[in-house]
Amino acid sequence: MNFLKLVEWIDDHLNPIVVKELRQAVKSRMVVGILGLFLMFQLLLLGFALLTRQESYNSASMEEWTIGLRIFSIQQGILLFTIMIAVPAYACVRFANERTEQNVDLMFISTLRPASIIWGKFFAATILGLLVFSTCAPFMTFAYLLRGIDIPSMLIILGIDLLAMFFGIMVAIFVAAIPGGRGVKVFFSLAGFILLFSFVFPLMAMTIEFLERGVLEELTDYWYMILIALVGVFSVIGLLFFYSVALISPLSANRILPLRIFLLFAWLVFGLAMFFVSFYVPSISGGASPFPIIGFVLLSTPILCIQLWISFSERTHLGPRVARTIPLSRLLRPLAFLFYTGSAGGVIFSGSLILATLVGAALWAEAQSLRTPDWEVLYQAIRLMSALTAYCYCFGLTAVLFRKYFLSEQVNTSVTWLIAALFVGLGSSVPTVFAYIVFSEQLRYHYGPGWWSLTNPIYVLMWLGEGRFNSQSPGFELMLVIFLLCWGLLVTVLWVPSFLHQVRNFKPLTRTLDLPLPSLPLERVSISQPSPPSESLQTSSIQIEGQS
Repeated sequence: MNFLKLVEWIDDHLNPIVVKELRQAVKSRMVVGILGLFLMFQLLLLGFALLTRQESYNSASMEEWTIGLRIFSIQQGILLFTIMIAVPAYACVRFANERTEQNVDLMFISTLRPASIIWGKFFAATILGLLVFSTCAPFMTFAYLLRGIDIPSMLIILGIDLLAMFFGIMVAIFVAAIPGGRGVKVFFSLAGFILLFSFVFPLMAMTIEFLERGVLEELTDYWYMILIALVGVFSVIGLLFFYSVALISPLSANRILPLRIFLLFAWLVFGLAMFFVSFYVPSISGGASPFPIIGFVLLSTPILCIQLWISFSERTHLGPRVARTIPLSRLLRPLAFLFYTGSAGGVIFSGSLILATLVGAALWAEAQSLRTPDWEVLYQAIRLMSALTAYCYCFGLTAVLFRKYFLSEQVNTSVTWLIAALFVGLGSSVPTVFAYIVFSEQLRYHYGPGWWSLTNPIYVLMWLGEGRFNSQSPGFELMLVIFLLCWGLLVTVLWVPSFLHQVRNFKPLTRTLDLPLPSLPLERVSISQPSPPSESLQTSSIQIEGQS
């Protein structure tokens, strides 16, 4: 009876998007055909392996003892490619077709929340990937009987494949959720799947190496790497999920609030995990290792810089729907200002996390009081990410001011990031071309960066990453710091009025209760002269002439 109640509860709370997607997938000839071809290929692969297997069972034959490992490696490579490329591609195409203006689907006419829609798409694609898993499981189990591989190694590799599938599906859903025309969708879809392709083959090589060397030994020796990988993968998946929810949410909603809350939570968890892991990683100095902190700085800062550019592209005024939810308490209002949808609050939020990351890493390095080569790498990473943050801030705020003063009526706020990217391209090319045209004789014998490289973030970041400023251009680093400080101070001063305007307007929506007064259908109102006083009372008459 309890089981029946559980089934009824699941049936009542099942996401309708999952039901719709799975019904259409089951009825789709393409999905059924792909699964059939997959089964046929598995049969041919195992049949060929068995037919070409050596008849002799000599224990000295290494091929006899590794045939199961080789068969499993081939199966795992095909499976990984299918669930990380083919399944996400199917989910991306379906979701992108529903996001077009010509095709109005369930997500546009239902009362489902945007988060439920994204979860439904994700779970539907995940179940489709598990169907592919179910077609491979019997044949992979048969590979164990051919010897050369153990069950724990197989389960761990399949777990890695599952994480890769989750990541690929969420990337595909995020790409499909990006609004725009067909050209925009094709561009971002190609970019997303190029990213997935860049992960597939290194992941295949890593899993094959794990199988050959022994996965269990790697797990016992490098457990902290597994912890870092799990925290990083789930953080990225969660971040892409909240980005997708924000993209399909109405413009009038407070759609950035969940994203910033999750970003703060993921930043804290990832930072604390890296901090504790640093005491377990071997170090040259014998104490805590700086490499987990280096990874935290190099991974979190670019993501926060992307969030900074997103904040520059947010709206500068709040609608009534968001203003009604602003806290009435003046103590809670500054905290809500950082998390609510809005350009000024987003810039302060992202900038505060970046500053906390870089300053915290620098203070932790100074507390160790070590100047070994591995700790110098940490200082170099801090300098590199500081330059990246400064360039993102200066170019982004320059784009905000340019759009405000010159393109406020022609360009929407949401495309400010595109103007900033255009400025990055101009700054990376125009000064260098001008210098080569005007100062060609001087540049012919100059091998280091010069003033023309100050507005080129790509070139500057490459040189900072190589760490050759002190040897070939000792004065360029000081010139770079002065240039970025002056540029940042100038755009900040020009942006302060807009920032203060957003701060002043961040207050709860107040509504006055206006009750309509009863009115008579009057045509003319005339006041007559007072009547002659009577003996006991003086009266005045008001004559009202109206419609009968």
